[in-house]
Amino acid sequence: MKGFVTAAVPKVSVAMITYNHEKFIAQAIESVLMQQVDFPIEIIIGEDCSTDGTRDIVKRYAGSNPEIIRPLLNTSNIGAQRNLSAVLNACRGEYIACLEGDDYWTDPRKLQKQVALMDLNPQYAMCGTAARDVAVSPDGKEREGGLFPGGNTKRLYNLEDVLVEHPFRALTFMLRNGLVRLPDWFETVPYGDMCILALYAEKGPIACLNEVTGAYRMHAGGIWSGCSMSEKCKAIRKTLDILNRHFSGRYIKTLRDRDFRVSKMICLGGVNKGRNLEAIQAYWGSFCRFAPYMPVSYLMLGFLLIWLPLRTRFAVRTRVRRLLRGCKRH
Repeated sequence: MKGFVTAAVPKVSVAMITYNHEKFIAQAIESVLMQQVDFPIEIIIGEDCSTDGTRDIVKRYAGSNPEIIRPLLNTSNIGAQRNLSAVLNACRGEYIACLEGDDYWTDPRKLQKQVALMDLNPQYAMCGTAARDVAVSPDGKEREGGLFPGGNTKRLYNLEDVLVEHPFRALTFMLRNGLVRLPDWFETVPYGDMCILALYAEKGPIACLNEVTGAYRMHAGGIWSGCSMSEKCKAIRKTLDILNRHFSGRYIKTLRDRDFRVSKMICLGGVNKGRNLEAIQAYWGSFCRFAPYMPVSYLMLGFLLIWLPLRTRFAVRTRVRRLLRGCKRH
């Protein structure tokens, strides 16, 4: 632990949810304990009845750092969003920093930098930073997967901006506590990060600190990366539908465009990996949904996936990539 200040009320609460992260949770906790700050912090860890050794590791760290770590040990598995909601409600700090148990921070001054930004700009609802993606292979080896976001970033994002695309990873979120009361529907959404961004952007600008402060792991056990293509499409659609109802249809075109773009990206990913049947199944689910307002580019994707002979599918991957090159990451 470096530079921590003891106080009854923390300046920052770190909200950490974890489930079956035995291989990763220690690094996540250590990346918080290494933070160099001149204010008090706390770590709230929601452990969701893991079936591996995650809970024992959390309890060990909590026992060694009782003045900082407060574990919430669920008695049954309640799911990611209910777990996150409980952890957020337990946070006492002026700010909440999010970190899932399979990710980690790399900058020891991450919290200090974000707090300074938020203190200087009380109109900001939240802020985030860049992060490095790390892909984990089945044998446990890790390789860098690039930066997210990968292109030019804006200094400030508004509500429509975050409905168009995801500006940064959840592990970089710093929220102004007490600004948003999570609605009842939050615990039912498959994709909570998108909703947190939208709910906070309703309240004020979202700032971007253009520095790399953490690492996002992509692995088979991840909530998102472990899903099939069809599951990802369904999760995105359900989340976008819930947001559309929340905003009473005011952003229907923006949300529909995002639905198109993400569905195309997911199908393209299947083609690139040779998982053509999965890509076709994901596309067909999207086709039924988009039929009343199907764009030409999406019809072309279906033609390339389904109606071309199997022996020519691999030859058209370049054409598919060109067709979808303009799609942005969700």
